Amino acid sequence: MTHESRSDAAHGNLNPDDTIGNIVHRHAGVMEVLDAMGVNHCCGAHLTVREAAALAGLSPDQLLAALERCSSGDRVQLDVRGLEPPQPMVRVLEALDRLAPGAQLDARGYVYETDKPEPGLVRIRIRRSGG
Repeated sequence: MTHESRSDAAHGNLNPDDTIGNIVHRHAGVMEVLDAMGVNHCCGAHLTVREAAALAGLSPDQLLAALERCSSGDRVQLDVRGLEPPQPMVRVLEALDRLAPGAQLDARGYVYETDKPEPGLVRIRIRRSGG
């Protein structure tokens, strides 16, 4: 049996006892929000939302609300690990086709960043330019 607090239910799949690292892993777009709110998503990855909020001088509900706004919307997360090229890019372009018409990222008004959060894993964040 699990216990769900009022805050858990109010914030969908985010809860105050989840760690910052887990949230960043599940919702790649939240890093900018964490930075803006004074929460270090790297060194503070082991902290719960409750702990991180307290260190930043926020209530857990304030931090959860900001994270929820950022993690919802038209964001799509694809896991293309194990696919042989060109399948990862094919999957990305198919997902972009569902968001807007066009062929190439820059021609569609998208920019991207890549990083390697762990050996053998490359993460690509694609967002609308200027957004």
